[in-house]
Amino acid sequence: MEIRLQNEQLVERNAELDMLMAITAHDVRSPLFGLRNLFDLTIRRAAKQPDLPLEVLRQAECGNFGSQATRRARVTVAASAMSWNERRRS
Repeated sequence: MEIRLQNEQLVERNAELDMLMAITAHDVRSPLFGLRNLFDLTIRRAAKQPDLPLEVLRQAECGNFGSQATRRARVTVAASAMSWNERRRS
């Protein structure tokens, strides 16, 4: 009987971990896709605005894009973790 209970607890814990990993993966991917889309757009517009890629790179070098994306990612992951924890408790 004890082994069955432990097995049920492990199955439940694995389901919780799977959900947490899915949320975390989604929340980390979102800012990265935003950056990728920004660079794709910059490349497409480079023919019409030759200085645009340099400006984007300058801002990226200064940390403007990366720090904003990182900040957003942290906030998103924290919010998702709190939401996940609330759902888990109810």
